[in-house]
Amino acid sequence: MEETLRVNGHARGISDEAVIATPAHRGKQPLVARVVDIEEVFLHCAKAFRRLNLWKPETWRDTSDLPSLAEIVINQLNRKETTVEQLSSDFEEAYRTGRH
Repeated sequence: MEETLRVNGHARGISDEAVIATPAHRGKQPLVARVVDIEEVFLHCAKAFRRLNLWKPETWRDTSDLPSLAEIVINQLNRKETTVEQLSSDFEEAYRTGRH
C-alpha cells in the first residue's frame, strides 16, 4: 500500500504508572508511554511518495559511511569502556530476545 495515514497533533512522553501499565505486552511494562493529542487524521495520497521514490530502497542514499547505533550511543554517552562490537552484539541479542 502506498497511501499513508497522516496524523497531526502533539505528542508527549509520560511515565505515569497507571498509564504505562495498560500497554504491557508479554508481561513487560514499558518505561514510558507516548500520548498523542490528535488534531486531525487523513489519508495521504501516494503522489509525493512516488515522486520521491520513498518506497524504493535502490534509490536510497548509501548509508555505509554513517555511524552505527552502537557508535552513536558510545559517543553520546561517553562510554569509552564499551566496545562497538560488544554493544552491537548486545543490541542484536535484545532485538532477538525482546529484552532491553
